[in-house]
Amino acid sequence: MTVDSTEGEGPERDMDERVEEDPNNVRDPRPVRRHAPIILVATLALAVETILAVLFWRGALGFGQFLAMHIGVALLLCIGTIAYGRAAGGALPSLILLSLGTLLLGPLGPVGCLFTMAFYLATERTAPQFADWYDSLFPDDDATEGGDMATLLMERAGQVGGSVSPFLDVLSFGTRAQKQMAVAVMTRHFHPAFAPALRQALADADNAVRVQAATAMATIEDRFVERAEELRIEMEKHPRDPDLILQLARHYDDYAFTGLLDPQRQAESQVHAMDSYMLYLERMPRDADARLAVGRLIERHLPGLPYTLSHQINPSLREYRR
Repeated sequence: MTVDSTEGEGPERDMDERVEEDPNNVRDPRPVRRHAPIILVATLALAVETILAVLFWRGALGFGQFLAMHIGVALLLCIGTIAYGRAAGGALPSLILLSLGTLLLGPLGPVGCLFTMAFYLATERTAPQFADWYDSLFPDDDATEGGDMATLLMERAGQVGGSVSPFLDVLSFGTRAQKQMAVAVMTRHFHPAFAPALRQALADADNAVRVQAATAMATIEDRFVERAEELRIEMEKHPRDPDLILQLARHYDDYAFTGLLDPQRQAESQVHAMDSYMLYLERMPRDADARLAVGRLIERHLPGLPYTLSHQINPSLREYRR
């Protein structure tokens, strides 16, 4: 069952809208000025925590006094973080890091926060924005180099049950951009036959390809769940419609053995597919394709079942195994 490309564009379009609306994706032209108060607070926290540690080390403070003052400093930082978050509509991650680091690590907390801020300021100008990184995972087919190859892959993606060999070849011998293009095409026009190629991409030596493949598998699984929910809602409205029941059964059947679902969801899909097929056969008992599908499910789900016993459970296995 081929997933309609218009359906596949929904999650990506929603993500694109969230990325564009996220103010954190706008590069700050004056990052040092924006983070100067945090750097100042971290420096003061480091100075206070260092003084407390030195006084405790020299015996000028007892353990109880030292612990009380340390907790007091951490509480002040937490209160300041909460107040800033309410005023600004959300606390900065660096403030949360400073508060927790100071509470748990003492003077090492502000040191880690300052080091993190220094690294951020040093790389902020050159590091890619999240929106750019996300767009690179699923590049536009027309804007990607290698238009001929993209056309071939698109044609293969549109052929139900077509050969997956071109995708495997690209993932084995292509460049990073070509591999990313192949994963993007398979994601947008996913068919269960593409599952081996996606699993190969998930084990690719290039980290960027592996990340994109993992994102693609999560996107495909989300689409599977959404489509199943849509079909169940339609069945509740039209419980006697055999076509809807068959669509739901095939939907679960197609995805149950792709290897992309987690084991629990795969087992649930097999059970749902069997239930839906049996419900369909109660209404359409002469449908040979559905009977063969039930036989295939039993053959896969119970591979060790004796031949004669399995035929007693489901006579259609005789046709499937013939």
